[in-house]
Amino acid sequence: MEYLGCMMFPDLGRLADLYRPVKRSIDQRKRFLRDALIDIVNPDISAIFTRARRASYLGIFSVLVFSISWIAAVIMDGTWVYGVNMVSDLGVSTVFGARLAFTFGCVVGGLGFMAYGYQVMRSCSRPLVKLTYALCILCGFCLIGVGLFNESTLLHYPFAMSLGGLAIAA
Repeated sequence: MEYLGCMMFPDLGRLADLYRPVKRSIDQRKRFLRDALIDIVNPDISAIFTRARRASYLGIFSVLVFSISWIAAVIMDGTWVYGVNMVSDLGVSTVFGARLAFTFGCVVGGLGFMAYGYQVMRSCSRPLVKLTYALCILCGFCLIGVGLFNESTLLHYPFAMSLGGLAIAA
C-alpha cells in the first residue's frame, strides 16, 4: 500500500487510514491507533532501509563522491579555471594527484550511478520510468569511460558525448 508523500514515513500512511470514510467501531480505532503509535516509537529497521531508500542514499553518495573528488582535483591542479577549462581537462593534468582524484571520482561515481539506476529500475513498474533509470545506468557507464579514458585517447570523446546526451535524455 503506497501513499503519495508518505513513502519516507510509511507509518503516516497507516495513520491516514484512521480518517478514511470506513465504518469502524471506537474500539477498532483505538486499537489501530495504539498499534500505529507502537510502530512509530519502535520502528522496524528493515522498513526504514527499503530498496528505494537505499538506492536514494547510493545516488546521493555518488554525487558527493564525484563532487568532492572534482573539487579536490581542482585544488591540487591549481591551473584549472571554471568556465575556461573543460571538466575532462583534470584527467590530463600535469599534477598526478589531480589526475588520480578525477579518475577516482568518475569511476566510483559511475559505479554508484549504475547501481542506483539498477536498484530504482527494479522497484518501478511503469515502463517509461524504467527507461529513465536504464538511461541512468548508461550514464554511469559513460562516466566510468570518461574517467578511464582521458582526453588524449580516442575513446574519451564518444564517452563524453554519450554522457551528455544520455543525461539530457534521462
